Amino acid sequence: MGPIGHLFLSAAIAGGSYAATGSLPIAASALSIGVLMDADHLFDYAYYLFHTKKKIRQANLKQFLNSSYMEETERVFLPLHSYELLILIWLVCVVFFSIPLAIWLTVSFATHLTADLLSYRPLFITYSFTVRAMNHFKRDALSRTDSENDGQTESPTSNFTEYTGRPYDLRPPTDTLKDNVIYQLIKSSGVRGRKLVDLGCGMGHLCSRLSSLIDVVGVDISTEGIRIASQKSGGVFIQGDAQLLALKDNSFDYVIAKDVLEHVPDDKKVLSEIFRVSKNNARVILYLPGKLDGLNLSAESIVKKLTGYTLDPEVGHLRRYEVATTLQLLRTKGLRPQKVWYMVHFALGIAALLTVKGFNILKQRGKTNLIFNSIPRLIVKTGFRIFKFFGQLEAATLKNVPGAGFFVVAEVEKEVTSPSRNRVPLVSSA
Repeated sequence: MGPIGHLFLSAAIAGGSYAATGSLPIAASALSIGVLMDADHLFDYAYYLFHTKKKIRQANLKQFLNSSYMEETERVFLPLHSYELLILIWLVCVVFFSIPLAIWLTVSFATHLTADLLSYRPLFITYSFTVRAMNHFKRDALSRTDSENDGQTESPTSNFTEYTGRPYDLRPPTDTLKDNVIYQLIKSSGVRGRKLVDLGCGMGHLCSRLSSLIDVVGVDISTEGIRIASQKSGGVFIQGDAQLLALKDNSFDYVIAKDVLEHVPDDKKVLSEIFRVSKNNARVILYLPGKLDGLNLSAESIVKKLTGYTLDPEVGHLRRYEVATTLQLLRTKGLRPQKVWYMVHFALGIAALLTVKGFNILKQRGKTNLIFNSIPRLIVKTGFRIFKFFGQLEAATLKNVPGAGFFVVAEVEKEVTSPSRNRVPLVSSA
């Protein structure tokens, strides 16, 4: 889609903003940002005219309007086609103007970039001005690798178990909000004198928070993850496989398995181990990736339906889950489901796509140290806060709408020798 198509798209969004708000300034701003974003092609067009050695033919207006010259440029500038601009829009609008203006500018900006992503299929990280600058705006440094073009990926668990180079203090908003949900569940249930095990604890972020409430044991298959968790967090940490836990029977009052079952070859073994190490009436909290087909209000589902792309191979997902069959599976393993709700819709889905894809690209290019520099770190943290804010709104309002994943809270049912034993009530809300 060239500039002419974007102009009509921007005009449609401007009309929608006027219909929704009745504000001409907002409508004009929504149209203007679309026009300005295409105006930054002038930087690349000028470079093509005066610096690119190989030209398809004498440059003319038609080539600019349909963007046909773009494949011949040696460098990519596009200062306004940048995720950083979205952060700037919100900062300026919140301070000087209004939230409705920020929302409609964001819609216009996001629609424009999405159209480009679908038309030209660049790497997601290409539209980060910081990354382009760090690569001296060279096109070849931003191109897809051969393995990406061929659809090849690394082994399913390589990125999932690899923690080297991940900054501990840059927790993605999706993971932060999942941790918040679990923390509040545990905090509200009364935990004095009880024990909890966090399967797939990673670098120990959740354990660090929960250790102030309860005795915590963290288990992860990654030796590096356990090393970092032991340094950063309170609790006891064990390197091991969730399919065969080196833990005693009937030991824990709470079991957490967040983003675990989808990564292991035999998820039924993990559920059996959860049942074995849990006390009767223990509470189990699971988070699982949901099916992206059908009615699903998540960015990941939309991207998959439009492009066929999914993060599953990159994050090591061996499977996704459907709610009804998952609840039936839990019952067969002695876990009685108590509460189910969805999470990770549009804002958190975009955050997941950007953070996972961005980190993997930086890792492949040996530039993970990029995010340790002061300016990129500030940009990343600000972006995370924005996505977290919208993610919290979605999590509070879209619990019953299918998203990219879902929580399940269940209670362990074991054979009780004493019929007078009272059942501990499960937390009543998420």
